[in-house]
Amino acid sequence: MVYPQHQHLTMKPILFLLASLFIAHATLGQGFDKDKMFYAAKAERYKRMKNTGMILSIAGGIMAVVGVSKMSKATSNATYYNGTYYYNNGSNADAETGALLFLGGTAGLGAGIPLWIVGAHAQRKYERKLEGIGVRLNINQQNKGLTLSYRF
Repeated sequence: MVYPQHQHLTMKPILFLLASLFIAHATLGQGFDKDKMFYAAKAERYKRMKNTGMILSIAGGIMAVVGVSKMSKATSNATYYNGTYYYNNGSNADAETGALLFLGGTAGLGAGIPLWIVGAHAQRKYERKLEGIGVRLNINQQNKGLTLSYRF
């Protein structure tokens, strides 16, 4: 059986297209996995930052409230007698503990709130980037042929 000569001409572009798609898939697949792993690691890092900030903020708020309540329950070291205040040299444990708790709580709040906000924002950003990565083939009716697109 004799085949027309033009069949060899149509087979070459098909083989070239298949080889090109295979090479593009292998090449883009490597970058795709690296980008995905990078964004997943970043999202996890910022999730830990957000959780740390949340814990610091909550614990700091509780410590500050407990510190204020301890300071308000503290007894005064001053005694008023004949128009003069006399101060006792002894220490007041409730006032000192309350002051330390209040200072520690405000420090926790001051550090925790920015960590919580920055961590939540960056985590959301990298999770969106992670969801947006993809390789797809588009068959468009308006244009003849295939389109290979890579979103990053």
